Amino acid sequence: MIKNVILDIGNVLGYFQWRELGRECMKLNDEEFEIFAEAMINSGLWDEFDKAYMTDDEIIAAIAKGMPELADRIPEFFKRVDDIVIDYDYACPWIDELHAQGFKVYILSNYGKTAFEKGTKKRLKFVPMVDGKVISYEIKKVKPHKEIYECLLEKYGLKADECVFFDDRAENVEGAERVGIHGLLFTGIEKAKEDLNAAVRQFN
Repeated sequence: MIKNVILDIGNVLGYFQWRELGRECMKLNDEEFEIFAEAMINSGLWDEFDKAYMTDDEIIAAIAKGMPELADRIPEFFKRVDDIVIDYDYACPWIDELHAQGFKVYILSNYGKTAFEKGTKKRLKFVPMVDGKVISYEIKKVKPHKEIYECLLEKYGLKADECVFFDDRAENVEGAERVGIHGLLFTGIEKAKEDLNAAVRQFN
């Protein structure tokens, strides 16, 4: 029986606008932005930011090694990192709707400490509404590694087969399924509601 709905944040409850933020803060042209993306995202350093093993200054220094000609612009991005996710209009109403349907709602997200803590104060209005959360920086583990899913289950005493998890990345959905959670790929709010109803019919 499905009792719990677990939600990712970026591109599920809010728009992950790192591209727009990078271009705006750092005033990058297309070629420069590709260098930035390679240095930050493709290098794996963003995962390190989400794990919080490295300080923000260490992350900035490491990114700078991959783009030395633009190194002086990197701090401008991190000054605005709390703006990296913007709440979707449907986020709070959807959580209300899930609660009204009798579900417990949890957040499971890869998110850096500075970005999450400052972002929650500034926006991310849905965070106080949920029944619990595990954020990657808190436990220094990221999706799709099994430990982060297991942490959420253990922390709140949840049974994996009673949970549905929505994420916009297929590898994270597969990670949830490997620990017995019913994983659903998020492609939009209306499809998510349909998929949840189908899962309830199938497993209840």
